[in-house]
Amino acid sequence: MSRPIAEIEPTELVELAKGIETRGASDMAKRILQIVGMVLRHAVAHGYSKRNPASEIRPSDILKPTRKKNMARIDARSCLPFCGQLKLYQGTHLTRLAMK
Repeated sequence: MSRPIAEIEPTELVELAKGIETRGASDMAKRILQIVGMVLRHAVAHGYSKRNPASEIRPSDILKPTRKKNMARIDARSCLPFCGQLKLYQGTHLTRLAMK
């Protein structure tokens, strides 16, 4: 669909972000809002639009908060024994380096 950039409304951006979030891509929805905001800011700076509708929206206002995941790790007491066992590892050198 082709239409002037000045006709874009904040509600359309909200629908776009929520649609992406519904697919389970919350981080992508937030990034899309940021990218669209940059494009619309450029449009304002170069006279293609009088306002940036993305500046009226904060991702935290429309997207559900995401929980950060802490990846598995070993504690300090287990580190020394793990490194000792790693020397006995029979797999590839690259895998051993990655585990270190």
